[in-house]
Amino acid sequence: TEVTVPYVTIGNENSTTTTYVTPFNSLWGYSFVEQIYTAAEIGTAGTINSISFYLSSDTQTNVVDVFMKHVSRSTFADATDYETVTSNDIVFTGSVTFNAGWTTIYFNEPFEYDGTSNLMVALHEYTSGYSTLYFNYTAATNTVITFHSDSSNPNPYSLGSYSGNKYTSANRANVRLGL
Repeated sequence: TEVTVPYVTIGNENSTTTTYVTPFNSLWGYSFVEQIYTAAEIGTAGTINSISFYLSSDTQTNVVDVFMKHVSRSTFADATDYETVTSNDIVFTGSVTFNAGWTTIYFNEPFEYDGTSNLMVALHEYTSGYSTLYFNYTAATNTVITFHSDSSNPNPYSLGSYSGNKYTSANRANVRLGL
């Protein structure tokens, strides 16, 4: 379903560069991925009611939690420099069918964006098994941190003790924020 205007697009909408790292790490059975979008990129305050990601092809249904949080950081220094989250940061929980093109996730809890902070968007994908989904992205150095494994589901509330795979990336997903 297409996002209703108005929305803010971040990333090059014409980009055909794809990644499996974001918005969740589809090469692995379980993942928790944080991404940073800056206040300058968003450009306005407002109530964010949805987020959309552009899938290059294929279809898959996944159970996800979407987190949003105001942050001062614009990058992650390394794989231990994550943003802590709480259950109060969850804006959506449920099944999402990602289809080729823009897939929109409408929030259970709208997010009141202040217009001056940077925005951390995280997806916790915990549907066991994997397939390689490729989402369009625009490179932005160290704006992504990913925690992922085939056997160990990352606990978003206890990332410091996570012993699975983790790294930073520039593969930040192109998004549309429904304002």
